[in-house]
Amino acid sequence: MCLSPGVVAVAVDAPLHAALSPTLSYFSERPLLEGTLVHVPLGQREVAGIVWSAEATDAADSEVRLVVEVCDAIAPLSAPWRALAEFTAAYYQRSLGEIALSALPVELRRLRNAALVNRLARAAKTTAAQAGGALSP
Repeated sequence: MCLSPGVVAVAVDAPLHAALSPTLSYFSERPLLEGTLVHVPLGQREVAGIVWSAEATDAADSEVRLVVEVCDAIAPLSAPWRALAEFTAAYYQRSLGEIALSALPVELRRLRNAALVNRLARAAKTTAAQAGGALSP
């Protein structure tokens, strides 16, 4: 589902006992799909997060922080994947973001969008070169 610009609910890697809600509200200046990987401010640092859903909120715009970066180099995580993460978080009594983000490769959580685009381009070039070499006699 494509979300309109505005407040979105983002799951971040924070422990359940941190007294945070399962998702945190952030403002996005552009429409985002559910399951999109983003970087958001959390305290004094920036962390990876996953757009979980649209969120109707009464919070004033001044209280909601901006999404820092959208990692659109990869496809958004699917609804069944997010449902599995929700089930797993409830089953193991862990926070939603803790489970969802720990299931992703470390590189996806750590790399910025530009670095991720470069890495994917290099991987595609390497794959194409290997496929071309396999066809030649």
